[in-house]
Parts: sequence; C-alpha cells; structure tokens
Amino acid sequence: MYLVWHDSYSVGYGPIDAQHQNLFAISNRLVDATEKTDGANDDDLRPIIAELLAYTRTHFVDEEQLMAKAGYPDLAQHHAVHVVFENQMRALEAQVNKGEVRAVASVLPQLLNDWLLDHIATTDQRYRSHVHPGMDSA
Repeated sequence: MYLVWHDSYSVGYGPIDAQHQNLFAISNRLVDATEKTDGANDDDLRPIIAELLAYTRTHFVDEEQLMAKAGYPDLAQHHAVHVVFENQMRALEAQVNKGEVRAVASVLPQLLNDWLLDHIATTDQRYRSHVHPGMDSA
C-alpha cells in the first residue's frame, strides 16, 4: 500500500516535514520493488531497505534535536517510542544481513505503513504546538 502525504501530517517545521515525505517515498519504492510482476530480487530490495534503516535513524536524531530545542516536555516519552521502532528495524536489518531479504520485504511495507501513518499523524502531532515556523532558519 502506497503512502500518500497530506498536509494534515505536517508538524509545522519544514525540514522534518520534508524528512517525513522522504520516508514515504522510500517506503513507496520498497512497495514498488516488492510488487514487481517478475518478482523482486535481493539486489532490488537490499539497497532500499538499507536506505530506509539509515534514513530512519538520521530522522529520529534530527526530530529529537528539534524537540529539545523547542522545549518539548514529552521528549523522553517520544524518544522511547523511537527506540522501540529502532529496535524493530535493527531486528529486520539483522534478518537482511542473514540473507532473509524477502522475508523482511514481505513484512516491512505494512509495518512502515502502519507505523509511519500512526506515528506522524498522532505522536508527532503532539509536539507541533511547541515548534515555531521561525525555527526553519534557526
């Protein structure tokens, strides 16, 4: 299932919104690769999965730095949510490294769909009121 960005997902900070949109794009490329009519091969899937894992880690650091700068009071709880997801992603990465690329590709698109939409539409929206548009240039 493809992820489609809606303005309602915006957290009010351009760089983070752009990262969220990029996560959607990477996820959609993974869906494309897994839905090829001739079947996806490991060489198609491995770089997309690696990019997704690396980008997720970078995004979480950037997002948490923004929350700290904005004085978001629930940063520790938000960080804990990120840690749980990072642990899930590390487990999937370990599977990929063991050669279980197709197994990961069969579960990752739905996991991403569910997690990204819920996290961005719900959890991330909680810090929106603490972020100010002027922070884009700060």
